[in-house]
Amino acid sequence: MALAVTSLLFAVLGAGWAVTLDADRMRLGFVVFLLLLAAYNLSRLLSKPAIRSVGMRYPWPWLTLLGSGAGLLGGLFGVGGAVLATPVLTTVFGTSQVVAQGLSLALAAPSTAVTLATYAAHDHVDWLLGAPLALGGLLSISWGVKLAHALPERVLRGLFAGFLLLCAVLLGLKV
Repeated sequence: MALAVTSLLFAVLGAGWAVTLDADRMRLGFVVFLLLLAAYNLSRLLSKPAIRSVGMRYPWPWLTLLGSGAGLLGGLFGVGGAVLATPVLTTVFGTSQVVAQGLSLALAAPSTAVTLATYAAHDHVDWLLGAPLALGGLLSISWGVKLAHALPERVLRGLFAGFLLLCAVLLGLKV
């Protein structure tokens, strides 16, 4: 709840800001964000594994700060909050990669709904393209979850960093 509620509130702010910005600047800002995040994840992949704690290192009120920042990014870029939350949850809060990805969904769902509504209200949503994409995602997400639970932590982290790099390159090239 700490992640979801604060993410939702700050997504409203981020989405309201996003619809006023130049699309090319937003795209370039997002490319930089993805590259920094990929570099961070690659550095963690190459470093010694941290000693994992049994529970979270910090109590739940600190999750509101993470939810706020992630919601703002999610509202601004339409995606990104959950991508930021994953490494913060593993590094700062001491969760496993799989737990971090699951918790990131707690902030992604509400902020995505608010962001979608805001973008749609400003005619920035192509529903004919978006509906099939959403359906494909819904039909295939369970396979991704099964795969995430089956893969070793380092492989999952490497795939995550590779995905971020691929997205940054494709956006940078406007593919």
